[in-house]
Amino acid sequence: MESMALFGGFLFLMFIIMLFVLFQQYQQNIQFKEIQDRLREMRRIEALEQEAAALRREKAVLLEPLNTLEAQIFAQKLNELAPEELMAIDDIRGKVKERTDSLKKMGQWMGPPFDLEWPELFEHLPIIKQLYTAAEFVDRPVTSELDKSL
Repeated sequence: MESMALFGGFLFLMFIIMLFVLFQQYQQNIQFKEIQDRLREMRRIEALEQEAAALRREKAVLLEPLNTLEAQIFAQKLNELAPEELMAIDDIRGKVKERTDSLKKMGQWMGPPFDLEWPELFEHLPIIKQLYTAAEFVDRPVTSELDKSL
């Protein structure tokens, strides 16, 4: 009888230990899932930040030809922009606006002084802005691409 009680006590103790281990395992699984969720969120945020940084780099690369053109116009004392230059400015303007809109949609838009919209960027190119504005009042030649779309 005594051995039966001892065996029963041993089984009860093993049952209690097993319940304790299962409870600990359950808690660890919950903590593991929480850690995974936090890591997943951190990766998502990091990917957004990397994509935003890539868009900002693209904007800087797009603006480089305008900076070069500004310096060239200043050095050569030009008074008007060529039609190709006007079309290039329009093209760059559209691409910069696309990058700006993408940054805003992603929620990564920081605003001035870190992120500037096209009018603010254009303010940093006073010679081009002046010549571009003056050229808007002059008839622009229609390219063959525009003829095809009309």
